[in-house]
This record gives sequence, structure tokens and C-alpha cells, in this order.
Amino acid sequence: MAVILFFAVCAVSAYWAFPSSGLILQPQSQAMLFQLKKSEDVQSAEDIELLKGGRAVQLPFFEPRPEGSSLVHFAHTLTFHIMDSTETVVSLGEMNDRATHGLLFIQIYSGGNFFLNGTWVAGLPGSNMLDRWIWYRPLLVPLPKHLLNTNGKPNVMTIVQSSYEPFLIIGRPYLGPIAHLRKVYEVTNLLSTLLANTARLMCIALGIFMLLAWRVSPKDKIFALAGLTTILAAFFFSLSYWSYLPIHLHRVWRIVVFLSTGGMVAMMSLFVLAYIGEPLAKRETWLFLGYASLGPLVYAVGGPSTENFLNNVWTSLLGLVYLYSCVRLTIYVMKTRQLRSVALLVQSIFCFFLGYHDFAVLSGLFADLVPTGLQWSWWTLLIEPIYLLNLGIPLLCFVMGYTLLMQYRTQAKSVTFANQHLQSSLQQREKELRQSHEQQKKLALMEATRAERDRIYQDVQDGIGLRLVSAMFSLRQGNANAKTVEEHLKGCMSDLRLIINVHSDEESDIQSAVFEHCLTQESLLEANNITLSYDVGDDPPLRLAPQHHLNILRILQEAITNAIKHAGASEINVKLEVIKNELRLSIVDNGKLDTGQEEGADLVNFLSKGKRGLAGMSERAKAVSGSFSFRRIKNETHAQVQIPLITSYP
Repeated sequence: MAVILFFAVCAVSAYWAFPSSGLILQPQSQAMLFQLKKSEDVQSAEDIELLKGGRAVQLPFFEPRPEGSSLVHFAHTLTFHIMDSTETVVSLGEMNDRATHGLLFIQIYSGGNFFLNGTWVAGLPGSNMLDRWIWYRPLLVPLPKHLLNTNGKPNVMTIVQSSYEPFLIIGRPYLGPIAHLRKVYEVTNLLSTLLANTARLMCIALGIFMLLAWRVSPKDKIFALAGLTTILAAFFFSLSYWSYLPIHLHRVWRIVVFLSTGGMVAMMSLFVLAYIGEPLAKRETWLFLGYASLGPLVYAVGGPSTENFLNNVWTSLLGLVYLYSCVRLTIYVMKTRQLRSVALLVQSIFCFFLGYHDFAVLSGLFADLVPTGLQWSWWTLLIEPIYLLNLGIPLLCFVMGYTLLMQYRTQAKSVTFANQHLQSSLQQREKELRQSHEQQKKLALMEATRAERDRIYQDVQDGIGLRLVSAMFSLRQGNANAKTVEEHLKGCMSDLRLIINVHSDEESDIQSAVFEHCLTQESLLEANNITLSYDVGDDPPLRLAPQHHLNILRILQEAITNAIKHAGASEINVKLEVIKNELRLSIVDNGKLDTGQEEGADLVNFLSKGKRGLAGMSERAKAVSGSFSFRRIKNETHAQVQIPLITSYP
């Protein structure tokens, strides 16, 4: 809105600086139009007198170019009277020593030569067989006193021009004092040159800014649409206002102009639809872009003969699509009532009418609407053949940029709020995690306590329990003496130390530990008429992790205890061997055990229900990533534990 206010202030300032009251300007609304074979046909007063076959036309005049022609030569004459040139003399330096009146042409498109009463007085380069010239600027032609007829005799201004354009446009000149004409000239020149060039620079700067914003945030394609719209607008106006062009490049130039026209309108329409959240479907988008590309393709094939058709039909349909996007934007504004959306709508409609103003100028529509006797007013510039869209596009680009920045600010606020909410949630989550961690520590401590209690219970049963059972059997059979009881008690104390410190013998290899255990048990079991044989093999000494080391010894102790206590075995054989990176401990006894199961079946799950011995051995084997089996084979009980050596080390 600040941009709109700025332009409003500029308009008010211009109106104050260039008041329309007091300006004596006479519009010239009648002319005679002549077709020429070539522009060189008129070079002097004699040539002008020979002009024949002319027709009277009303100014401003528009007419499509004759079919089958490219370079058209024509002349038109203006007839006017000056009653008394001395009454309106205004001091303007050396110029006013020769001229006090002049003719102001609001827009000169094709250049040409200007003859006053048969004498050349002004000129601009015009098109020829090698070059194409077109001018989008006003021209003030002074009328020298010595060439004017002031005694009631008419004056004749003859303008000779050549054009490659697909139409003939003759503006309505104004006759009046040079001082008055100068004010209008400065305003129209400002619109046609300075503001037009500034508009292009603004479009380029805004377009680059939008594309950079899209580069930073590739997901926001609306920035890309806005950037392409402004870049194409700058490209279109730069090409349209290109004064000089070699004729061999004229066709390529026209194709590129049509391409930039279609691209600018298409990107603007897609931008508006994307802004309101109603983008075209992928298929519809490609169809629309295909139609926007149809204009340059038709011209590339058909050439200049298709130019008027494209200007009147193809461009109009493009404008209708843009009008549809403006209608959808209007509905969106009525729903949301956002100030930035209102600004975008106002500027979109403003540019739409400016675009159709230029289309009306291009198609000659205003030539039929302008009254013949209309007097001068600053408002008459709106119906003169001046292109104004280049003045509306930069303002629209500013509004687009403002709209996108406001939308981005809204998104930034949403992100900030989301970050604050996320930060609060994270802090709450961290608090909950700390509380959960403390609870987990307590649970872990309780679990560790329970596991340690179970370990001590198991170790007591497997170690001290075995020795006490052996001592009990010795006492029952009357074979116990003081020395035997002492040995049992020493063994109990040794096992107790082992239970308290599981790392007590971690420096010992497993073969030596099994051998020493069997050697100790051998003397105790012989007293009870139980034979214990053992074989630890001749493999290299193998050192295991303390817990693995202890579990193997406990499995061995429990297996021997089970053989004596539950099976009544008289012979027990222990074998320790290393087979293919696997440690295998086997305990075989001749005890009697009636299971009711088939021979060779694994009895661990069957017999461990309610019996902690077998269950404990199985759990110890699993704790060291091994396996435990318990089978009856040929009247013998086979207990075996297998431990992979790769997973046995810490």
C-alpha cells in the first residue's frame, strides 16, 4: 500500500506541476492519407503538390497493413490556420526567435520527414529496405514564422513515413504555442522514456530477487513464478521499445516478442492462481503453456501475414485467462479479507485494464471512440496511442513482492511459534526422560540385585551344596572321619570365596580349572565308592572371560551332583575338548533314571519342570551363547554343553 500511496503522490504532484487549465492546444482531427510506392516520392513542395488519390481520415487513425506487403510507404497531410502568431509569443530562447507555435505529436512510431508548406522542418530516421525503425516517443515540431501563413491562408503539414508494422497508426497532433506544448511534451516524454526505462530496471531487479528467494527455498515455487513474471515483463518491454533493428533480424525479433508476451501473461496467471492456493492441474498447466507458445509458432510458420490475427485473437484469449485468475482472486479476497490480497487484486485489475488499453491502441479500437471535437485535457492522454502497461507492471511487481514477503513473514511467525512449542515440548520430554531414566536406574538396580541373588543361590547350590551332599553321604554310610569332614569344609570355604569374587581365578585356563576340580572331587567320591574319570585333552591352554569360566565350572559341578543325588551313579566320566572353534564339555554317568521318554531325546525341557538343577545348567549355557543337552543313551546319562569360542571372549 505504501507503493500505491507513493504513485498517488507522484500523480498529484504531476497534476499540480502541469495544470491543464490555461493550455491553448487545438487537436487536429482531420487528415488526408496517401499511399506511396516509396518514401522518396516526396522530397519537395512540387512533390507534395503532385500527391493525388488521397482520402480523408479521422485522427487518431488505425488501419491494418495491406495483405501481401511488408514495408509500407504512406504520407498524410494536416491543414490548419494561425490567425495571429504575435499574440502567443513566449520567450524560449533562440527557438522562439524563429517559431512561436508548433505541432505536438503525442507518439511517433515510424519516424519520417515533416514538411511545412512544402519545406522540410523536422525528421526522424524511418524504415527502409535494410533497417527497421520504430519510435515510442513524442515529437514537438516547431513552426518557423517565415514559413507560416498568418493571413487566413491555410498551412499544410505533410508527414512522409515508412513502416514494417502490421498496422498504420496516425496519432492526433495538437497545435498551439510552443511554451504550452512543451509542458505536455515533457510529461509524455517522461512516460515514454524515463519511466519506461525505470520500469524495466525495476522488473529485472525484482525478478532476480524473487528467483534468489526461490533458490533459497526451492519448495516455494510461487517465488519462481513471480520472478519469471517480472523477468519476462522486463524482456518484453525492452524488445517492444527497441528502436533500431536490422531488417534481417526482424522476424526473429517478432517471434521472441510473441514468446515473451505469452510467457509474461502465462506466468502472471499461474502466479495469481498459485497464490490463492488453486493452482492449475499439471495437465491444464501444460495445455495453457502450450497455448502461450502457440503465438510465436504461428508467426514462425505464417510470417507477417499472421501478425494482426495474433494481436487481435491470440493475445485476447491470453488476457481472458488472466481475467479468470483475477476473478478467482476476487473470490479469495472476499473470503479472507487480507490487506495484501486486496492490494494484489487492485493491481492485477489495474494491469488488466492497462493491458487492454494498449490492446485497444494496437487494434485501433480507440480510433472509433474518440470524439472529433474533443478539446485538450490531461485525461486525453488515456485515449492517445501511448502504451501504459509498462507503467503498471512494476507497480504490480512491487505488490507481488510485498505480498510474498508478508506471506513469508506469516510463515516465519508460524515457524517461530512452532519452534517455541517444539522447544517447550522438548523441555517437557527431557524432564520426562530424566524421570524415566531415574526409574530405569532403579529398576536396573533391582534387576541387578535379583540377578546377583539368583547367581549366589545357583552358585551355592552348585558348589557348596554339592560338597555338603557329599559330606552327608559320607556321614550316612559311616565313612566320614575328621579328615574327610575337614576336606569338605575346606572345599565349601573355597567355593564361598569363588561365589563372592567371580574373578578369583580368571588368570587360570579352563582346562586346568576343570582338571583341578575333578581332582578334588575324585578323592571325595572314592570314599563313597564312586569312580570319577576325567580327560581335559592336550589342546593349548584356553583362557575365558571370568563369567564364562565360572559358568562352565558350575555346569560341571551341577552335572556331577545330579549324577550322584538323583541317578545314584557309581561311575562318572568327564571330558573337555575343543572341536572346530567350539568348546565341548561332556559328563556321562551310569546312573539309573527312568524318564519314560524314547532313547536319545533331549530331556532338558521335560525334566527341568520344578527342578532348578537342569534349568540352571541350561540358563548358564545360554548366558554364554551356548547350548545344553541332557539325554539317555544305552543306559547312560549324557549331559553336554557346547560353547562357541568366538563369542566366549569379552
